[in-house]
Amino acid sequence: MRRKPRQAIVSHASRWQDMDIVLPFENLRLLTCSMPLLRSLKLGPTELLSGSLDSEPPAELFMRAQNLEDVTLSDSFNPFRMRLPWSQITTLTANPYVNEAAEMLRNAPRLVNCTLMLYDWDEGSMSTIIPPLPNLHSLKLRYEASGRPSGDGIRSLFKALTLPSLEVLRVPEDFLGADPIATLSGLRPKGYPSKMEITTAVIPHSVYAQAFPEAQISVRLISEHSSDEWDESESETDESELSSSLYDSDSDESQSSGDESSDSSD
Repeated sequence: MRRKPRQAIVSHASRWQDMDIVLPFENLRLLTCSMPLLRSLKLGPTELLSGSLDSEPPAELFMRAQNLEDVTLSDSFNPFRMRLPWSQITTLTANPYVNEAAEMLRNAPRLVNCTLMLYDWDEGSMSTIIPPLPNLHSLKLRYEASGRPSGDGIRSLFKALTLPSLEVLRVPEDFLGADPIATLSGLRPKGYPSKMEITTAVIPHSVYAQAFPEAQISVRLISEHSSDEWDESESETDESELSSSLYDSDSDESQSSGDESSDSSD
């Protein structure tokens, strides 16, 4: 009897175009029906249960949503336990651990826009091989609010990326390793992103500007009041109220570093 209301909702799935849903993990398998019109998804599974579920195969979700392209995931989403039709997704917003992010990127060759708030992974360097992402135009990265990255996971993830079409990049300088200029230069086989925002930086703007003279570059120095942490209101957002974007709009990002610093302090 408890499942009937959920099943009644799913009976209308063929008409869904935009979906914002929070379900217990054990009920996610209801989402396997045909959804031919679905294009945008915000998915917030509640905390995974331990024990017997560990031995179950991954739940394959939205495999019959052939037009799904835009996906926002809560931090309870685990790509090793839940599979999406990654190969067709073009816009991704998520809050994964580094190894989870690598799994998502490895399976999403059509990504055009990707926004990730990364949780560090304390098991050393990441060994996952990520194929080139030929369509990725915009990549925006931040790390979880409780602290700066402590392990090599985030840096190894960034080093594993090959992004031949990247035009817009937002990234904390911490992610770029010992030689940020060389790391940025190696992202694209030819050229470099035309718009870059480097946050929590030690290297001054003049150095980046000299290295990338044709790029539009914004640098937020760590000595300024420009922490890469989330605002308290953002970090405590309820899963049922997932935001469609973790960052400011592109128009906001084009402001000067001073303007952004003052915005973050409001």
